Amino acid sequence: MLIESYILHSFIGEISGWIEVDVTFQENPDLYSNSHPRPYPPRPAEDFDVELIQLHIARITSLIEDLNGMLDSYFYLVSWKNPALTSLSMIIFVFVCLRSNTEYIGR
Repeated sequence: MLIESYILHSFIGEISGWIEVDVTFQENPDLYSNSHPRPYPPRPAEDFDVELIQLHIARITSLIEDLNGMLDSYFYLVSWKNPALTSLSMIIFVFVCLRSNTEYIGR
């Protein structure tokens, strides 16, 4: 009861709004019933290309190696192995957090 009264009193005088949303849904029975079947195009021929598969695996491997390199750099940065670099990055992070208004990012 104490928590509810605190919550109610903390919102007194706050600006609030009201949103009305009208949602309509129109069903199309042709999409899931078989009363009017639609012809589908034939599937393309399945050609299994080993070189293409190897190319995709090489790209994924390269991406994983790059991500591991980024993680290693981050872990080095926050490990305090280089106090000057970690202190500088911490100061820059705090400054950016205090000076930037992230509430309005993306608007």
